[in-house]
Amino acid sequence: MADRFIRLLIRLYPADYRARYGDEMARFHHDARAAGEGGIRYWAALVLDHALAAFRVRRRSRAIGGGADRGAVQQGRHRFLARASGRGVMRDWVADFVYGARSLRRVPGFAFFAVLTLALGVGATTGVFSVLDRVVLRPLPYPGAERLALIGIEARHDPGSVGPLSGPLLADFQARPGPAEAVVAASGSGVVLDAGAGPEAIEATRVSRGFFGFFGARPALGRLLTEADHEPGSPKVAVLGQEYWRGRFGADPSVIGRSIRLDDDVHMIVGVLAPGFHRPSEIAEHGDLWIPLRLDAGAARGTFFLAGLARLRPGATLPALDDHADRIVAGVYGGETPSFVVGGAVADYRGAVLGDIGSVLGRVLAAVALLLLIACVNVASLLLTRGAARASELAVRSALGAARARLARLVLAESILIAVAGGIVGAALAWGAVELFRLRAPPGLPRLAEVAVDGRGLAFCLALSFATVLLFGLLPALRATGRAAAVSGAPTRRATAGRGEGRLRSALIAVETAIAVVLAVSSTLLAHDLLRLANEDTGFAPEGLLAARIDLASGYDREQWAGVWDRLLESARALPGVTAATVATQAPYAGTRMASTYRPEGMEGEQAQFVITLVTAGDYARVLGARVVEGRALESGDDDSPPVAVVNEAFVRRYWPGTPAVGRTVASGQEDEPVYRVVGVLADVRTHAGQEAGPQVLLPLRGAAGPDMELILRTDGHAAALAPALRALVRRVTPGTPVSRIATVEGLASEKRALPRFYTALFGGFAAVALLLAVVGVYGTTSYATRSRTREIGIRLALGAPRRGVVGQVVLRAGAVVGLGTAIGLAGAVLTSRAMGDVLVYVTSRDAASYAAVAFLVLAAGVFAAWIPARRAGGVDPAETLRAEG
Repeated sequence: MADRFIRLLIRLYPADYRARYGDEMARFHHDARAAGEGGIRYWAALVLDHALAAFRVRRRSRAIGGGADRGAVQQGRHRFLARASGRGVMRDWVADFVYGARSLRRVPGFAFFAVLTLALGVGATTGVFSVLDRVVLRPLPYPGAERLALIGIEARHDPGSVGPLSGPLLADFQARPGPAEAVVAASGSGVVLDAGAGPEAIEATRVSRGFFGFFGARPALGRLLTEADHEPGSPKVAVLGQEYWRGRFGADPSVIGRSIRLDDDVHMIVGVLAPGFHRPSEIAEHGDLWIPLRLDAGAARGTFFLAGLARLRPGATLPALDDHADRIVAGVYGGETPSFVVGGAVADYRGAVLGDIGSVLGRVLAAVALLLLIACVNVASLLLTRGAARASELAVRSALGAARARLARLVLAESILIAVAGGIVGAALAWGAVELFRLRAPPGLPRLAEVAVDGRGLAFCLALSFATVLLFGLLPALRATGRAAAVSGAPTRRATAGRGEGRLRSALIAVETAIAVVLAVSSTLLAHDLLRLANEDTGFAPEGLLAARIDLASGYDREQWAGVWDRLLESARALPGVTAATVATQAPYAGTRMASTYRPEGMEGEQAQFVITLVTAGDYARVLGARVVEGRALESGDDDSPPVAVVNEAFVRRYWPGTPAVGRTVASGQEDEPVYRVVGVLADVRTHAGQEAGPQVLLPLRGAAGPDMELILRTDGHAAALAPALRALVRRVTPGTPVSRIATVEGLASEKRALPRFYTALFGGFAAVALLLAVVGVYGTTSYATRSRTREIGIRLALGAPRRGVVGQVVLRAGAVVGLGTAIGLAGAVLTSRAMGDVLVYVTSRDAASYAAVAFLVLAAGVFAAWIPARRAGGVDPAETLRAEG
């Protein structure tokens, strides 16, 4: 088989050449294999060598009129036989790499800047690609992920969103899925768990039939929920999440079969989820504990609490499922559909999970592409400068008979070594960047746990390194070898880059400076806007506020709730360091917003309006530091008076614009519910950065107290230090009542603003790296170019030119190039910053201060980067320079 393949390769040569040397070549290969030659490298090199040799022989034959010149043929034969062992090409490349490594060792400054520049660009790009690949490009880790859709109701007060399902709706969807293969749902709630070590508040998730099978979940221990577990009256069971099992139970395998108490019911642990299960965060917020959802025939029709998810049948569409959902809602409720329900609603699940992260990462990728372009320009500029410095060496090689292709391969060998080194360092930087991303990213970022640099990321990194250096190293290689061939007649002195070479390098520096300016302007705009957001007027004073979420549902009846809250308030006000206390259904930046229907005065005949309801104790305004803009705040005596309410400014602007609100009435949208008289208007409390507050109605505590509320304390400035005392107070006043969270309001605000702050830091980091690359590029290129002009500078100094003038001329030339790049970059930033308009709140995309700050910083950095090597070159002794060059 091998001999037949050799004969096939020999047929590549002309007939007369085969007749003379074919048998000799065949014997040579036979002997080489007998001597142990073989393997993939041998055969690959063999095919390449035969192809090149046959091409040369045929070309020489055509050049002499069709006949094979014996001298030329003999020369080709000897060349081939010298390389025919299969290692010829490989040996040449190895020699080139060895020489390239030695050559780079003689210029450590060039090697350092080239590798660093490439590593920064490639590392940043690989890191972002790894995040984008895991978060956006890869499918969700569920069976049929591309066919998943959220399913629920459309609420009148929240058009376009997918609201929760009721129990009867879920049962009907599961019985008649229509275009869907299956429909599942989940609902989370706080429970008190007692596993023998005292009660603790955790989040449990109730899941419908088929939930775990829907997502392809597997048990690590025991089993998962079965159909029988969802039947009313069956034994109560629970499944533990992997992380909770490890953290709370120490990964004890004997936990299977153990009984635990959840609120007032005893459940048996039947399984532990395997580590590979990815919790569907849009319908299941917590993954600690999973219990079966049980729906009986008398399930409440008006209670909507289940987040639903459907998987479409192959070929089915979202509009078809939407129409089916409308029919299901109409069939379940008929003419008794609640007033706030418009119909069914569906939405693509992938879009709901990713939210705006896809567009944000797209912007980040665009920024990184600019960053990579800066790195490419930097490498090209450095290679051009390096090629100019090697002109004499290459000219000598050309004069000694080296072909231009051979010279180009020598130069490319250095580029490939730089690519390998830059790829290795870039991969390490990418890994560090991704780990930093995971560490600093807000917890709510989708698919954060999946982010990692894997094999695809490393392959991308290496491919990008080679593509960058080969693409941007080819032009410098061709220019360097072309120049060497042109001057090969008299390479007697060290070459200095010509005027055209200098212009090309200057153009490259201007380009990378312009790109850096574009990135820096965008990041400065974001940073400036975030600073304005951080200092915006929130309508209250968050400093010194402490909030605790407390749930009385498991230990007290409805009639007891108001009295328990009063006792907690009285005890909390007596704590050292507490100046005031209140309770509310929602603390600023936290809690669950409760919406109710109201008919403001003047709208009695119209549809009831959904408005956020806030149930509070009398000291609410004073505790928060909220301003009363009209009338008065709620007081403790309002609990026993005729129904009264306080509204916020947003409510007045929407329903009673331009008229006094005190004395007007707000009727509840439900039948037989009270009509409230407005006694005051509070300033808007803004808890969403950059967004106006929505209309709110504040009601007194005793008339509408709930079991799950926030205890809010105004302290003397040491809020966090009071957390242990507050927790002890709750245990003392309401034994067994769980406190699900205690946090300062400033901390909650920081969490709320973590995502925009993170995005700003991300863009700011890229801008800093871009600016660093631009400075490194200016410094490295100018430094290397200045060293190549050492002889010229020495002659000028020897002829009497002042050192300051020589240094100033170099700096001035570099400053002019950086200034040109800055001007071009500012013009480009004006155009590209329009894309930032949808994320900027207070700062416009043409904020003059941001542009001026970036221009000054880039110019200063560029001039400083040019001054250092110019000053060093100007300090060289002219006599020593001339002796070294002579």
